[in-house]
Amino acid sequence: MNLSEVKLMPNLREYFLLKTAALMRYPPTKSWIEAGFHRAPEHPDRIMDKEASAYEREAYQMLKEIIKATPLDGSHEYIKHSIVEDAGRYAAEFNKGLLEVLFKDEAETPPVKKIILKNVFDTRATFDLTNINVDWEKIKKNFIQCLNEFLRATSQDDTARLAWHVLYSAYELAWINFGGPSSPADTRAPTYTIFDHNYATATLINWLAAGGEGLKGFLVLIDLAGIHPFISASRKLRDLWASSFLVSALAWGIIWPFIEKLGPDVLLLPTARFNPFYYHSLQKLLTDFKLNDVAEKLGNFTRELGFYDPEWGCPRYAVMPATVTLILPDVKILKEAGLLNQMSNERNRRDLIKEFIKRRYIEIWGNLIKKIEEIEVNGALKKLIEQLRKDIEFFDIRKVPPLSIRVKVAEISGKTIVIDCFHVKVDEERDLYDRAMRLLGKIHRREAFLKVEPYVKLNLTELTEEIYREDSAFGYPSKSERGYDYCTVCGSLPATVILPSDKEYQKTFGLDAKEAGELKILFSPGERLCPYCFIKRLISIKPNILEVLVGKCELDVSFPSISDIATFEFKAQSIKKALEDQSYREKLIKAVVKGIIKRRKRPLWKGQRMLLGEIERSGLKEEEKAVLKEFVLVEAESLYMTAEKRLSEEWIELWRRAEIEEPRCYYAIIKADGDGIGRLLTEGDLTELAIPDVRRYLVDTYEGELKELVSKVMEGDLKRATKIAENLGVMEAESKVKEFGAALRNVVESGKIILSPTFHIAMSRALMMTALRDVRMVENENGVVIYAGGDDLLAVVPLVNALRLIRDTRKSFNVGDERPIGFFKQKDFYLVPTLVSIGRSYVLYEAHYMYPLYAVIEDAERRLEEEAKKSLWSISSEELKKDTLTIVYSPRGGAKTIHLPLKTSKDAHILNELA
Repeated sequence: MNLSEVKLMPNLREYFLLKTAALMRYPPTKSWIEAGFHRAPEHPDRIMDKEASAYEREAYQMLKEIIKATPLDGSHEYIKHSIVEDAGRYAAEFNKGLLEVLFKDEAETPPVKKIILKNVFDTRATFDLTNINVDWEKIKKNFIQCLNEFLRATSQDDTARLAWHVLYSAYELAWINFGGPSSPADTRAPTYTIFDHNYATATLINWLAAGGEGLKGFLVLIDLAGIHPFISASRKLRDLWASSFLVSALAWGIIWPFIEKLGPDVLLLPTARFNPFYYHSLQKLLTDFKLNDVAEKLGNFTRELGFYDPEWGCPRYAVMPATVTLILPDVKILKEAGLLNQMSNERNRRDLIKEFIKRRYIEIWGNLIKKIEEIEVNGALKKLIEQLRKDIEFFDIRKVPPLSIRVKVAEISGKTIVIDCFHVKVDEERDLYDRAMRLLGKIHRREAFLKVEPYVKLNLTELTEEIYREDSAFGYPSKSERGYDYCTVCGSLPATVILPSDKEYQKTFGLDAKEAGELKILFSPGERLCPYCFIKRLISIKPNILEVLVGKCELDVSFPSISDIATFEFKAQSIKKALEDQSYREKLIKAVVKGIIKRRKRPLWKGQRMLLGEIERSGLKEEEKAVLKEFVLVEAESLYMTAEKRLSEEWIELWRRAEIEEPRCYYAIIKADGDGIGRLLTEGDLTELAIPDVRRYLVDTYEGELKELVSKVMEGDLKRATKIAENLGVMEAESKVKEFGAALRNVVESGKIILSPTFHIAMSRALMMTALRDVRMVENENGVVIYAGGDDLLAVVPLVNALRLIRDTRKSFNVGDERPIGFFKQKDFYLVPTLVSIGRSYVLYEAHYMYPLYAVIEDAERRLEEEAKKSLWSISSEELKKDTLTIVYSPRGGAKTIHLPLKTSKDAHILNELA
């Protein structure tokens, strides 16, 4: 029996074997084999027919060696299976898909002998890999040996689920680590890498693996709504971090059961590739199975490549967006995996998936609340948490998460898409993904206008009735003077924790001055907090409680204050002076000793870690080091700012004598967002790209004779195009060229490409790489990341570094590593395309550290959406939209604004302006 003809209804092991075969369908050496620069095995195995191409033999042999004596052994026999081949066809990128019009009945055209990789977001950005010098045999040997070693360690897993997790994560990382280069999946249409195509092919197995005819499965969009007001409702920098990280952690916690049971390939947007949250959860999964050695080696890969450092014990910043898209298999496999066990064919399966996700959301939120209730602390904080336990019970907070959740499920079956009341039929199965994604996006955009406040589910009426009926007052440890007060952080809910005034602080809590000073860092005098804002504050104090959402979390860090960010330059100058000048050092130490409060945790802020490193390497006495380190870590307002928020005279005198500038009172909020990324993701809208001509773009997505053919079709020279097609072996060339021309015209006229899994996987990887680079750049400028989603960014930085950070992140967003332009570079020749022709708008908000943080964030958000992203520039007779920097200077009495364009022409754009 020819296995390639068998239609499967697999058990879970077969499901993962199919994915494994799909992931290795194209070997990383494919382009070099086709171009004649690398030799493949000569003799096909019994599974490989005699007509198997050289690269197919290479893929088969590499996979056979990788999975030998592992739970995935046997997957090489599926590499020519019709399900795997169909998955590759349905996953194909739009420009390769168009070729089916010409070549659907004939063998594929010969590959181009030149190996060029083009950026799909702007095909003018290219890199020629033809003549790179690499040791193929050494790379392959190390690559195969490493993967086989990892997979052998998972031998106790009968379902191959754990082995699939390991292969998915290590496959690309190992290739990069051992010096493997990128290469196009198809040298004729070289806009996507082999890894992009292979990961997309593995993802499409989810819609094909159930057996039978056609595609069957689900496309699921999950959205946590209202995140911007939730995050901006912050009074301290630690609130901002906790709010944003909680959103990411909740999103990850919701989807983890699907990823854990089915594999990381079900996560479409954002990608699991290079994703710190996935790598963290994988570390936990591996250690649970006692695979500490594999976890350590994978951790070394992710650390060295800059994706995730396991030593922190948890991701440090929010890079998981609040909107997630999953691609799920048919019900049969969901049941087999232990998901949705109660699902029956009699009920609406889409609604059951929605119910599962919504129940999961309530469950993980409840688990978080339970973890908070179990926190063990002493002193005043213990009393505050005891009050929170009462509030949780009274308001029934366990069942009311702070964000609404929207879930949309598209069911794919045959040639039909069903979402809510929409039933859509397509002519060709290859159009299912495109239509389903567009429909999901359309419904999501429509429903985004419907706002549902989750707090309406709280027991607020009983509270207010009781207060007014009994003429009582609400709040702890201080009572409200008017029944109840609103929370000073969110301004939406009654405050249950009301902190005493500065004068009454010690007396109310029974603390001495030092103990009160410690507590004031966390809870300022006069603050009023609702239960949710109190929970956010607790998360910043005890981040390890998030382990119920993201797995084991050992993140135990200290946070800077906004005033620390504003005064960082002063602290850096003071440390430099103290390390050089003994007299100044002695005076500084004397001044600092008075303000020492306690030993500190490891700082989250890289700026502080940098200064601590300089002190540690200084060679000073240990007691001197200790005090200088305290100076770095202590909050500015606890040490050298007086109660009236002015600089202490003692410190001013010290700095003047040392000729050090006084600390700044202003800091910068940087808010950025990609222009039109939503429409590009959900509609394939090329008009969002800063490309001068869609026709030229389409021509340049091809190479060799196909490029000439497409060019002639675009010019209307169908006679010459037909001649080229005939030379390429196309039968009935004239009619097919006309059909091909009609397909191209449709793209040109609509300005939209066909959406494909490969397109989304490539774009998602570019966004993840951008997010990780943004984090690194913010830290290098001594800032703190609030969130980094690839398209969007929110960070707090010292004012002096703000413009440089905007310049560098904007340049990185498009240009990447400059050489080659339009690509991020890992190692020597592993390239990741950037979002090269997509704009990005910014707001730089210069604010006084005493100005309410929530007001700054809200105004920055408003100005980004209403000013920067709605800008229209006329430069050299060209109209340029968006891609604007709005600078806001906000002294305590008002705001002044200027706008600057971030590009000078549509054609030049960032490629020429910033490189």
